[in-house]
Amino acid sequence: MTYQWRIQKYGVAADTAAGELRRIERVHRVLRPGDVVEESRDPDAPLHGCFTWDDAKAGEKLRLREARDLIRNLQVVQYGCGPVNAFQSVQDKTRGYRSVDLVLSDPALRDQPEERARRAVSVAVERHSATASLTGAYRAVGILREGAEPRLDGQEKET
Repeated sequence: MTYQWRIQKYGVAADTAAGELRRIERVHRVLRPGDVVEESRDPDAPLHGCFTWDDAKAGEKLRLREARDLIRNLQVVQYGCGPVNAFQSVQDKTRGYRSVDLVLSDPALRDQPEERARRAVSVAVERHSATASLTGAYRAVGILREGAEPRLDGQEKET
């Protein structure tokens, strides 16, 4: 098998990482993040450089991840189409989160969450197509790509 990174941000070749992750999986019978960290503590371990070992820096990274999780998990339920994230990730002058009210009222931001969701569905189908029968998911992607589509504000968008 040949491996590649979806996003190249690690200082180790994808094939090397895959070999080490498969080794850890064999040893532990399942691949769990905690086992990967533990097996990578040794400075000579193949994945050691993929982690932040300075506890002060790692602590700040954890708090930033927790803040992202907090923002991503808060939902608002008053939009008539079920719960939606109260804050949406958008790119204006900078990348960040904006309240759903602000996003829906700004034409420059309004379509970003919808487009990101459409891409995520397509990526999920591609990622899992080799391992599962996703006939229903393929139909859903087709529906998302054609005709009238639901929007966060409950209106329909013609394509």
